[in-house]
Amino acid sequence: MLCSSSLDSGLYIHQAPPVFVQDTLHFKLCNRAEDRVVGILKYDMSTNSLSLIDMPLAWSVNANASILVAMEDDSLGFAHVDGLILNLWSRHMGSDGVASWTQRAVMDIKDILPIRNPNKRLRLIGSVEGTDIIFVTTDLGIYKINLKSLQWNKVWERKKFQAFIPYMSFYNPQGLRNDGDKKNLLEGSSAEVRAQAGEDDLESESDEDLESESEEDLESESYEDLEYESEEDLESESEED
Repeated sequence: MLCSSSLDSGLYIHQAPPVFVQDTLHFKLCNRAEDRVVGILKYDMSTNSLSLIDMPLAWSVNANASILVAMEDDSLGFAHVDGLILNLWSRHMGSDGVASWTQRAVMDIKDILPIRNPNKRLRLIGSVEGTDIIFVTTDLGIYKINLKSLQWNKVWERKKFQAFIPYMSFYNPQGLRNDGDKKNLLEGSSAEVRAQAGEDDLESESDEDLESESEEDLESESYEDLEYESEEDLESESEED
């Protein structure tokens, strides 16, 4: 369903990072009064258009109890927790050209994760793109769950995170010949962490270059001094003879 360029005053886009699936960004659209997800805002980068995707449920859910997921099969996923029950949905295009939601799994969190206080509300705070992995906050910390294998591990002690943004790796191009090339590359980078890493590399290399040049100068000066002193000694010895 197409939507207008401006949102109703009672709605807002949730601060959680958008999910990128098939050249499209997806945002949680929430009710401002109750802080509940009422729909999914879809921005198609190829056509520069906005549209609204209905929820997989007939009712809204708490914004912090749900998360959008880029699934392993390159589909849009929607996970939410109700008490200790985790529900997972995925959205696929049918043969008739109409996309619809399919419930993929229903899991009891207490059968997967250690839970000390079952009355403590769970929160979903992040996912790893294309891996079926989500991050859940419990009363004992932050846990990573693979929704496919149901394997998990604890990743952080703290619990008060609004969003958890994991990264797989950083691209560090090789073969740059001088500092100018690296600086030009860094100026075009939008990732602050990557830029900071690049600047650290430049500073480190600059220090190494200076140390290397200093050592070469010392070696050169020492060699010339020895050579000069040796020639003077020889001339002095010849005169004495």
